[in-house]
Amino acid sequence: MKKKDLITIIAASVLLLGTAWLIFRPKAQIDEEGGTRTKKEKIVTDEISYEKGDTKVTVVRNKVTKSADISTDLPVADDDEYTEFLGETVTTAPFLVNLTCSAFNEGFFAEESNLSEDQKEIVENFKEGEDYESYLSGYSIEHFTINFNDEETGEKIAKCSSNKAGFENIAFEVFRDYSEYGSFLGMKIGEIPEDEGTSSNKDNLEIVQANVGETIKTATYELTVESFEESQELPASYGEPHIAREGAKFVTVNLKLVNTTNSEFDFNPDSRITLEDSAGRTFETYDDSIGIEDYLDYRTLGPSLAEKGKLFYEIPADASSYSLIVLHGNKDIKYKIPSE
Repeated sequence: MKKKDLITIIAASVLLLGTAWLIFRPKAQIDEEGGTRTKKEKIVTDEISYEKGDTKVTVVRNKVTKSADISTDLPVADDDEYTEFLGETVTTAPFLVNLTCSAFNEGFFAEESNLSEDQKEIVENFKEGEDYESYLSGYSIEHFTINFNDEETGEKIAKCSSNKAGFENIAFEVFRDYSEYGSFLGMKIGEIPEDEGTSSNKDNLEIVQANVGETIKTATYELTVESFEESQELPASYGEPHIAREGAKFVTVNLKLVNTTNSEFDFNPDSRITLEDSAGRTFETYDDSIGIEDYLDYRTLGPSLAEKGKLFYEIPADASSYSLIVLHGNKDIKYKIPSE
């Protein structure tokens, strides 16, 4: 056999063997049902979806590392997105998004979870049921994504994802604009809640000075402080008079309120009003209102109707000066009305 013919035969054999290897070699592939990945005829990852109530959950499992990624589509009803608070419509979506995302983050990644009762309920509810136990028993969650969608329209509201413990390690995306509404508890989507170590939003508000006799306008009412008075006791229409504790005194704030909304609401002063002394100490209203007349602690305010009454505070006797602090409610403003 000639040398040239031998070379040709060898080359053809190599080509044939190479082609056969390409055709029959073990290789990774995705099955037609979608989601299952095989390698050398062994499943490495698979994708499973199931529904829990109105929530759709998609799980991608790695059977080698025993880890899983979870993606959840969470429909948000109008009642969960907005609510009536002190006579105005406010959005509760930021509160819902932050609470849910932080609950998942703590529940999946924190070594020692410090979940609130609400957060515990969210995580326990998610893990409850045969599907979670069947698909994720023995797996560790490596990454989660939550898609918040409008229940009626399907439009995107917000999205969060994380793979590491800590609110600061949650990535947020916001798709719906809530700027025309006040926000429940002043929250914004993706802002670290106050109990996560940040200072209160009240400390970052613009201060607007006002005087006794001057009317200020908040989101839901107009308020006019008419005078401040100090005393050691508060008379009661029945029962014993209220005596200030040792080292304390009472401050009475006489004021007028006008509901500027279109519906009545119950006025709760401690939700947006405090008394602050010159040392920076803050006080809520005196909590023993039995027998005290004209106390505006909880009163129903009708639309456009003026109400006159009093707020009472028990403060240290050494507080020489103080101011009524009133939060606007919709804007990053707090009004400061000094006693002198």
